[in-house]
Amino acid sequence: MNSRQVRRSCDVLLLEEIQFLSGKEKTQLELGYTLDALANDHKRIIFTSSLLPKDIPNLTKELASRLTSGIITTLDTPDYETRVKIIERKSSEQGLVLPHEIFHLLAKDLTGDIRQMESALRCLKAKADLMKATIDPDLAKEVLLCHVPTQKLLTLDDVKAMVCQYFKVDQRSCLQIQKENPCLPRNVYVYLCRQHTDRTVRKSAGL
Repeated sequence: MNSRQVRRSCDVLLLEEIQFLSGKEKTQLELGYTLDALANDHKRIIFTSSLLPKDIPNLTKELASRLTSGIITTLDTPDYETRVKIIERKSSEQGLVLPHEIFHLLAKDLTGDIRQMESALRCLKAKADLMKATIDPDLAKEVLLCHVPTQKLLTLDDVKAMVCQYFKVDQRSCLQIQKENPCLPRNVYVYLCRQHTDRTVRKSAGL
């Protein structure tokens, strides 16, 4: 279907991964015409991107303006309960009948995107079929080893303990400003938290 047919026939246009339009001037130009035509006909336009329109390199000002004229929002990583529901649905789509124990086991460690969950379920099904094995927690854990980083993420308490041990200060006073060593342990703590955990500076500093 070409762009003219799209303009005439579609009610909703969904564009995914628009960051890959970077530098494709002719495609951007044609897309601009399409977006204008659909907008004039009050059609719905939805797009996704790993970058905000203003941050996509080599995107024409005209197209960037069109893409930012609507509502822009971010999608957060699904929480635990949502991941369970996603895995349940994807399992059903793949014809997998799993006990609830497996759903929760997978949801606990598969914290990435839906593609990661789909891949893990495909591997789980393939292993069970090839080995003629029952899908149990041991088999699920074996599959998870191929999909989840084995390196344990540092917690704030881990960082605090290391900083206090290095500077030989008590953990209760680690974040306090001290006259004899103004803020140094605290600053190191905040820096390491920002570099090696997923916490913000404000949360890392306990502010």
